[in-house]
Amino acid sequence: MWKRPKVQEVLREVSGGGKRDLQWAEAQRRYRLSPVHVQMGRELGLNPAKLGKVANHRQEPWKAPLPDFIERIYRKRFKRDQPLPRQP
Repeated sequence: MWKRPKVQEVLREVSGGGKRDLQWAEAQRRYRLSPVHVQMGRELGLNPAKLGKVANHRQEPWKAPLPDFIERIYRKRFKRDQPLPRQP
């Protein structure tokens, strides 16, 4: 009998199977990050499992939204607004 695959299994097949890739795919879905923000986060060395600590929850209005936070620290560290295009 056919069983519906779990989201993690589908993401593992699509992303190539790495644990960190799977965590970034989950963070992208959960926090509504664009692929550019995911690439910035990877270049910064952020841990996708810990993004919930810096994400803006509605109860914490002093925090910047997570995409804005990632852009700000990326700009501060690399002195550019966008990551360089990935080369195959």
